[in-house]
Amino acid sequence: MGLGMRSRCVSACLWMGLWATTAVGVGTVNAAPSKGGDGKPTVVFDIPKMTAKDALMRFAQQTSTPLLVSFELVTSIEANALIGEFTVADGLHRLLAGTGLVGTIERGVIGVRIDPVPDQRNVASSEENTHMSETKEAPLLKRLGTAIATAIFATSGAGAIAAPGDTYEMEIEEVIVTATYRETDLMDTPQSIGTLSSDTIEALGATDMRGLFQNITGLNMSERELAGGNRYTIRGVSSPTGHEPSAQTSAAVSVYLDDVPMTSAQSPVQQFGGNMFDMERVEVLKGPQGTLYGEGSVGGTIRFIQKKPQLGETTWKIKGNTSTMSSSDDLGHRLDGVVNLPVTEDFAIRLMGFSTKRQGWIDKTDTGEKDANSEASSGGRLAALWAVNRGLSVEANYYKTELETEGSMAAQSRFTEGLNVRLPGRRPFSKDEVNIFSLGVDYAFDFANLELAFSNLDRKRASELESTTTIAAFIDSFVQLRTLIRAPANPTEIPTLLAEGWILSPTFSLPIKNLAGFNLNDMMSSDRNTVEARLVSTTESVLAWTAGLFWKDSNDDRVSIQPLSLIPSLIGQPAITALYTEAFANPANSHFDKVNQISVFGEATFAFSDTFSVTLGGRYTDLEQSLQGSTAATTDKVFSPKLGVAWYPVDGTLTYFNITTGFRPGNLNVGQESNEHIFRQAGDTVIPGTPFAPNPNNLTGNQAADLAASLVSYQGDEVVNYEVGIKTRLFDDRWNLTAAVYYFDWKDTILRFSQNDLPAISRTYNDNAGAAHSVGIEVDLVGNLMENLRMTLGGDINRAELDEAVGAIPSGTKLPNAPEWRAHITLDYTWLFAGDMALDFMVNHTTLAGTLSSLAIAPSVVPSRRQTDMRILLSGSDENWSASLFATNVTNQDEITFDCGSPGFPICLGFQQPRVIGLEVTLQR
Repeated sequence: MGLGMRSRCVSACLWMGLWATTAVGVGTVNAAPSKGGDGKPTVVFDIPKMTAKDALMRFAQQTSTPLLVSFELVTSIEANALIGEFTVADGLHRLLAGTGLVGTIERGVIGVRIDPVPDQRNVASSEENTHMSETKEAPLLKRLGTAIATAIFATSGAGAIAAPGDTYEMEIEEVIVTATYRETDLMDTPQSIGTLSSDTIEALGATDMRGLFQNITGLNMSERELAGGNRYTIRGVSSPTGHEPSAQTSAAVSVYLDDVPMTSAQSPVQQFGGNMFDMERVEVLKGPQGTLYGEGSVGGTIRFIQKKPQLGETTWKIKGNTSTMSSSDDLGHRLDGVVNLPVTEDFAIRLMGFSTKRQGWIDKTDTGEKDANSEASSGGRLAALWAVNRGLSVEANYYKTELETEGSMAAQSRFTEGLNVRLPGRRPFSKDEVNIFSLGVDYAFDFANLELAFSNLDRKRASELESTTTIAAFIDSFVQLRTLIRAPANPTEIPTLLAEGWILSPTFSLPIKNLAGFNLNDMMSSDRNTVEARLVSTTESVLAWTAGLFWKDSNDDRVSIQPLSLIPSLIGQPAITALYTEAFANPANSHFDKVNQISVFGEATFAFSDTFSVTLGGRYTDLEQSLQGSTAATTDKVFSPKLGVAWYPVDGTLTYFNITTGFRPGNLNVGQESNEHIFRQAGDTVIPGTPFAPNPNNLTGNQAADLAASLVSYQGDEVVNYEVGIKTRLFDDRWNLTAAVYYFDWKDTILRFSQNDLPAISRTYNDNAGAAHSVGIEVDLVGNLMENLRMTLGGDINRAELDEAVGAIPSGTKLPNAPEWRAHITLDYTWLFAGDMALDFMVNHTTLAGTLSSLAIAPSVVPSRRQTDMRILLSGSDENWSASLFATNVTNQDEITFDCGSPGFPICLGFQQPRVIGLEVTLQR
């Protein structure tokens, strides 16, 4: 933010002066050299036919070259399409051939002026010639006096413009997004997209989504006590349940890393959080995205877009910081590095790596451990780009990250945890490891671009959490009840156990009976292969279209085991040991899921005029899901349509209306399948009721098994979203205002229910018997309060609630993880001094309303919270170095961020990270 602002200010002053002093003798680009004939590097261009103003800005962006041009000259002139690989000089000539304009390159600056000798082979239309002659009549110095200097950098994809006159002011930066699989200006894209550029990410000091989500209107993120345990909510829509292995669900928000689908299929709280170093931008597509992004996008889609290798340029960047945290005795650090190397003129590689440690601040009082909840991450990426010829390019990527925590991220108070039982030699931990291989192939036909994306995702997660004595009593009661149910078929089992000292009292009462302690060990893995083929039109016509095919083969496995310790008097007793070993091999703890999917999708936009267009789209998905060792399966055959209308009532103002849809696949309740297996062992014998697991209808084993079997599978749910939005440029393009009103209609909502007729401890299951809605409004305002002072302001109001009762939970109950309001503001001021050095001051404040932790009769409430971050950045005149002093959570707020409590585990809270103060240094070229 600030660094980019400073660069644009310097550029505005420098380039206008440079033009004036070097106008005579500037080399003119008026002949098209052969490709690479002069040994200069080439660039792969993708610029459709458009106005010369927009085409030149796009050209400057794709070549990472500053641009000097008077928009008076180029606003009403149409440039040529430029598709393919050319040198910068050749590309500029082709772009402007026949337009009456000529491009110049001097000292790394692109300039544009009237061609004194127009190319007679490409004569412009009579209307354009009239405009050209009128423009020529204006004195050169007057045109230069109104010149607009644009510095466009490949790292941000944004331009800033100096306004006419002696007083320097900036137009707001242009942000390019690819949400529709083609490059579009954010303000001209008729859908709601939250975008954070690399400059913004760096200014906020974010290393993952925890440091960003509160600055994206409509997005909420809740954490769990595990590495990579993220749950995303967009506009109040997320999966309100489903993180337990016995009744898990897929996520309701889809996540992509470039073209690789990262959406969690195992739990909504296992979502990828991203590493933010060397990230081009983050795009949050709000509202269902079923047409282009498929399943799991009922709430929206998050896209992490990494920087690509650059041909013809050697660059590198190293960034390191160290920090201290309030209430912690340890230091934190982070080290990032990236290098871009052109191997040949057609081939380049990009190598990135990072390592970070976050200090702990929670003390485990019963063992005397200090700062027990530390976190470390590391990883890197190797990317290679090969421009085979003018139409064909190939990009290969290998990406790897590891995130690991020691101790627990949850506690009973902000700084202490003393209720969890420590089993000897089993310290709590969590680890999340991601490996991705991906290959992208792009080929430019005359009428469209063919984009092929192949990927393999290998993700492994492991964790072990400690429990309290109460949850150990809970599990012990489950084992006792299970033994009672199967007693008719095993008449000697209970007497044998009692003879070894076993205590039979399945009433969930303290003190604990047989178990001394109990842990939760969860292991998950995903092996996913995907292929996507897209054909995206490139011709300049009234019809723009996209068509594609998607295939996925995914194996998602989850195994939960429960390391335990018996009370000392029972250790070594053979029958008791065998009983608990068998119990903890319960099938309800395993979930081996296989998904096969194929989808066909398409979208077309027809422009009835320059100001009005209609978009139609649809996606048909055939998804089959099966469970290893089970006869149950689910099938989802879904069509996801889309309708969009865009209208420009006045210049610079876009209004739109969209109807979009999305779906989430169904799954299986393996806990109920386990119940069925257990109940069958009782046959026609009535299952004994207990205070902890009553049998109100005196069901026999077979009757209870039939009831459990009817609850094993459930299908997917679907969302239809209605949205009206406006995007407008204000005050001579120095402010951008976006606003949207939306209504989600959520049908067959996957929710948790309880079957109280089951004589079992595990009576909960997921089903489609629910319905809900979400309605709200979002507003974002970005602009310049004064010279060098920029403000970003955003907020939303949302109401997400049930439309139907869920058991004893009435309709109208608010959905969990859905704050009713949120707001954020960022102020960024740049001060130039000592020539070209700059000092940037940034302050960012976010506030978030409280949310329900779960959908229950008496859920706990995660209270509202706020946070203020600050950064002071000093950068050198050549921008090759910078140093910053930063502080997060300046006021040291200590609110609760998540509640992981459950029956038998009532106190499990996550807390806001204490204040962190640090120093960061960056070197780059």
